[in-house]
Amino acid sequence: MGVYKPAAVCKRGHALTRNVEWESEIAERCATCGAKVLTGCPTCGQRIRGDYDVPGVAAIGFGYDPPSFCDRCGAAFPWVGRKERIYELQNRLDEEDFDPATELELREALEALAEGGLDEKTERQRWERVKRLAPGFWENSSVRSVLESVVSAAVKSHLGL
Repeated sequence: MGVYKPAAVCKRGHALTRNVEWESEIAERCATCGAKVLTGCPTCGQRIRGDYDVPGVAAIGFGYDPPSFCDRCGAAFPWVGRKERIYELQNRLDEEDFDPATELELREALEALAEGGLDEKTERQRWERVKRLAPGFWENSSVRSVLESVVSAAVKSHLGL
């Protein structure tokens, strides 16, 4: 069996290395965009999954795409887009105890929001539906921080964010 090596990725998703053990020093800032470089999950500190290393096996010529989510706590990394952040909300929804009908309504609303392309009125209505169906979920501080990153500025004022 192998292990994942720790990677270094800037907050905008530029991979500096897929194995920090290969480097003598990791830059604090990305040479491409100047963003802070991360080697661990900002939420829980788990290493960012890099190369999968199997002792005795040499693999060369493979690309590396930084993961979207921490493989320990499930938090989305800073470089992910709207769709992945809504996936994070859906994952947190899995940890809640809703009746099946409410959970289905919430999932449908979030799936529509993840697809994007909604006009402002429809987006506002979808978010209002989520807020109405799950007020405790909506007010959870960790959920709220994700909400604030995906709800458009025009809709935030209507929702009290």
